[in-house]
Amino acid sequence: TPESGYVGTATFTYTPNDGYIDGNVTTVTVTISSSNSAPVGVADNTATNDSTVSIIDVLSNDTDADANILIITNLSIPTHGTAVIENGKVKYTPESGYVGTATFTYTPNDGYIDGNVTTVTVTISNSCTPSTYGTAKYGTNMYNVTCVGGSTYDNANYDEDSYE
Repeated sequence: TPESGYVGTATFTYTPNDGYIDGNVTTVTVTISSSNSAPVGVADNTATNDSTVSIIDVLSNDTDADANILIITNLSIPTHGTAVIENGKVKYTPESGYVGTATFTYTPNDGYIDGNVTTVTVTISNSCTPSTYGTAKYGTNMYNVTCVGGSTYDNANYDEDSYE
């Protein structure tokens, strides 16, 4: 096996033996024309909301000098949510009610060698933004609104805004 990245010739000799007597010394020369280059992963950034599962094609911006087909390996656990490899892409599910930034890593592989560890950053926004429709018409104010997904909005100044 040649050293990683070696291109050139390698020579070795051997002497065949039939169990009784040695044969002629034979020389073998192997020409190594090229070696496989590791794929290059490029950081990914995407956005979603706290109630939407995302399918992220993390390999779409990664490259391989040898034009090998890339696969995802070494997928890490995200900081907020879950990630699984599905059909050559990453299926990311955000943590319920979490709003902010989540990250995870993966390694592109060309079937022969791993590339660099690559980071995916997901910006997660709130899936429920209350709308303001002027003042309360029936003498009641809604002070807290809870949205599906667990996010809560607080009308802390208790003005006459209402939320739907």
